[in-house]
Amino acid sequence: MLRNYLKIALRSFGRHKVHTFLNVAGLAAGLACSLLILLWVRDETSFDRFRVHADDIYRVLQEIKFSDHEATWAITQGPLGPGLEKDFPEIASAVRMRGRWVQVRHGEEWITETFWLTDPSIFDVFSFPLTAGDPATALADPRSIVLSEEMAAKYFPDGDPLGRTIQVDGGFEFRVTGVLEPVPRNSEFRFPFLVPFVFGREIGLTVDEWNNSAFTTYVQLAKGVTAEEAGAKIAGYLADKPTVETGTRLSLQPLRRVHLHSNYEFDSGHGDIRHVRIFSLAALFILLIACINFMNLTTARSAVRAREVGVRKVSGARRADIAGQFYGESALLILASLVLALVLAKLLLPAFNELAAKRLTLGLADAPGLLPGLLVLLGLFTGLAAGSYPAFVLSRFQPARVLKAGPASGARGRGFRRALVVVQFSLTILLLVCTAFVRGQLDYMRNAKLGYDKENVVFTTMRGDMRKDFAAVKAELLRLPGVASVAASETVPTYGYSFSNSLWTWPGQPAGSEILMRAGCVDEGYFDVLGLEIAQGRTFDGQAVSESNPLFVVNEEAARVMGLDEPVGQWLSDRGARVKGTIVG
Repeated sequence: MLRNYLKIALRSFGRHKVHTFLNVAGLAAGLACSLLILLWVRDETSFDRFRVHADDIYRVLQEIKFSDHEATWAITQGPLGPGLEKDFPEIASAVRMRGRWVQVRHGEEWITETFWLTDPSIFDVFSFPLTAGDPATALADPRSIVLSEEMAAKYFPDGDPLGRTIQVDGGFEFRVTGVLEPVPRNSEFRFPFLVPFVFGREIGLTVDEWNNSAFTTYVQLAKGVTAEEAGAKIAGYLADKPTVETGTRLSLQPLRRVHLHSNYEFDSGHGDIRHVRIFSLAALFILLIACINFMNLTTARSAVRAREVGVRKVSGARRADIAGQFYGESALLILASLVLALVLAKLLLPAFNELAAKRLTLGLADAPGLLPGLLVLLGLFTGLAAGSYPAFVLSRFQPARVLKAGPASGARGRGFRRALVVVQFSLTILLLVCTAFVRGQLDYMRNAKLGYDKENVVFTTMRGDMRKDFAAVKAELLRLPGVASVAASETVPTYGYSFSNSLWTWPGQPAGSEILMRAGCVDEGYFDVLGLEIAQGRTFDGQAVSESNPLFVVNEEAARVMGLDEPVGQWLSDRGARVKGTIVG
């Protein structure tokens, strides 16, 4: 019987080649799109779940109440990690991290790299294995350094890097004590270089000060301790510490939530759970559209198959037998669609990876169980959703009515098919509208006026004597025919601040108010390079500026928050009066 059903199915496909092709191609396109999206979703939701102690690792956050807003920071003070580890038995271990741009010597040239300052406990807490070196002692020496395999191959292509040295701009020399094993792609922690956290003291970081938040702190809870217990105990830990902000509470964020649930200040480079939900819905909608299209195309041929069903029922075939036949035909079409979808997904994957900035793969060895699981899920869902309706519709035709006057499946059947068409078109229109909306948002992001001129502006980090001799460097750069203006700045508008979390005071400030204002140190050419417009007063050009006589240019929003109608000429100071000067523009 099965052989007979297979012959009938193949003959039917052969007689209606165009219909079969449209059915298979349409379903395959939907399956391929859904498969690519689900690969991305699976990758986003799997970040750092492979860690040995993943369930016990938490990031420490600061919840701060300012006068004008509340904020949650993903950065903390330098002494916080060791303090928590020392004062709370619930904290088994703490790890601090901070990235820092440095210049590394490579032959005769200097290359900008990112050094990550961290504690030796990072290897125990995050279970980073080494291909060379001992994790217990790898960062014990202040001048030790651990490299990724990529950096080891880059700086020591001729052999084993252990025991060899790396020169860093500023006269520092580090001895290689370990090489990291490659970290899986779905990890937040991908370090090219690891150096001891105490090195921060030598380069002027506030490693031992409570009045500056500049580091990320992770803790590993002791066995049997819940996050609720530990979080309640450490919440008020900063109350008696000499921090700049008052009323700060600490909280714990599970490591598993860091990648997708981190919409905090001083935090970037993560995913977003909202995007995962949106794309999951998009995959579902695309699959539904493909399934509905499959059902409609199949049932549209009911008139062609009606007499066949009638003759078979007259010959004694049961409805279950006929339904089984049509289920089998649907299964064959779905199987062919799955195979074609795999081919399409494989061909489109490089372009999709470039679009999504990922390195997703469809290989069985890269993610055992992932591809079979997705295919089974898609196959079962598609088979049930797309195969059931045609099988039951075509198998319920009445022989007498069919053989005498055609199929006439009834108003109820026609109404259901019309409803399917409405749903299909509604989902399609919804996806098109959402796509147009996102396209508009992206166009706005690319073309919105940001208040400064970002075109034809490049920057480089200062190294060696460049900072000390910047006047000479600037003069040489201005001699180049393609250079219009040059400026020096400790930051760029899109990255970082010189004063990132400072509270300021000014004339007439309401008592008890805490306003967070971020500042950057720049020279007089900064305003010309970025095309910034001055609404009142002037820039620093031609004025005597020094550490003892700092000058400020504030933006209109800062003047509004401070309540200064005429800000020019007023004094401004950070809390503690380390920096006090005059607003000139």
